[in-house]
Amino acid sequence: MASSMMLIFRLNRFPALCRNIPQCSQNYRAISTSNKSKDTSVAVDPIVKPKVSEEKILQKKDWVSYGYDYTNETQDRIAAHLTWFGGLSLALIGGSFLVRYMPDYRMKDWAVREAFLEIHRRETNGLPLIDEDLIPRDKIILPTEEELVDTEVII
Repeated sequence: MASSMMLIFRLNRFPALCRNIPQCSQNYRAISTSNKSKDTSVAVDPIVKPKVSEEKILQKKDWVSYGYDYTNETQDRIAAHLTWFGGLSLALIGGSFLVRYMPDYRMKDWAVREAFLEIHRRETNGLPLIDEDLIPRDKIILPTEEELVDTEVII
């Protein structure tokens, strides 16, 4: 709030910016609020007031419905509050609880444990951590030099 007020006051330092801001029109008409006895009119027929039911009398004057019940204020409020309570607290808190305590379906924990066990096994047996011959060389089929004549090989 204070920063926006400071910006408004800083505009006075730059008269070129103030010229672009539209000014309020000073052309207005004053309205007199004094009682005028000449302007009164006489109604010939009496105004009939519509009968108001007791429900309308008991109903609050400025009630705006939440959209769940247009006739009963208490039912409308209960439905709105239960919906928001269920939507926010139960869905957010319950959903975060389920996500947090859900079982490890991707087996991430198992993979990490298995990797540590494999590293320990290889270190105790004196094997390298990554074997050069993971796939035996006699099973790998590479293209010959004649097949690679026109092919660009990027290393």
